[in-house]
Amino acid sequence: MATDLLLVIDEGTTSTRAMLFEPGGACTAVEQKEVASRHPEPGWVEQDAEEIWSSSLACARAVVERSGGPDGIAAIGIANQRETIVFWSRRTGAALAPAIVWQDRRTAALCDAKREAGHEAMVQRRTYTQETLRCAAGRRGRGADRLSGPAARCRDHRPAPTTARAALERREELESR
Repeated sequence: MATDLLLVIDEGTTSTRAMLFEPGGACTAVEQKEVASRHPEPGWVEQDAEEIWSSSLACARAVVERSGGPDGIAAIGIANQRETIVFWSRRTGAALAPAIVWQDRRTAALCDAKREAGHEAMVQRRTYTQETLRCAAGRRGRGADRLSGPAARCRDHRPAPTTARAALERREELESR
C-alpha cells in the first residue's frame, strides 16, 4: 500500500471528482458524480448544498477505499467553485438554503451600481477578485433572503454565509467529532 498519495477533490460546477496521485504525478484512481443545477428564476443558478457535500464525500471515500484506506493519504488538495455561496448552520454544519452558484446573475444590478460608484478597485483589493456579475458579496445578501422557516430564525443555527469549500471543511470537522 502506498503511503504518500495525494487526494484531490475537485468540486466543480457540473460534477464532483476525487482523484489520487502518486508523487511522480501518475493518477491512480478517479471517481466522479454529477451535481445538478437548478434555475428557479431567469438568471438564477442554484445547487443543493447537501448534494455537493454528499457527492464530495462519496467520491473521496471511493478512491481512498481503492487505495487501501486513509493511511496511504499524505495530503489533500481541494479545488472548488470559488464564488459559490452556501449558507450553513454553525451548530450542525447542514445547509440552510440552496447554494448560489458563481454563474448566478441575481446581483448583477448591485454589482453594476458598485462599479459605477467607483468601488471596483476597493473590492478587488479586499477580495483579490474582479468585481463582475459574479459578485459574491451581493449574493450573500440575496441568499439570506432565501432563508426561511425555523432554520432562518433559530439562534442555534447562527446562519453563516461562506464559500462551498469552507462549508465542506466545516461539515467534515463537525462530523468527525
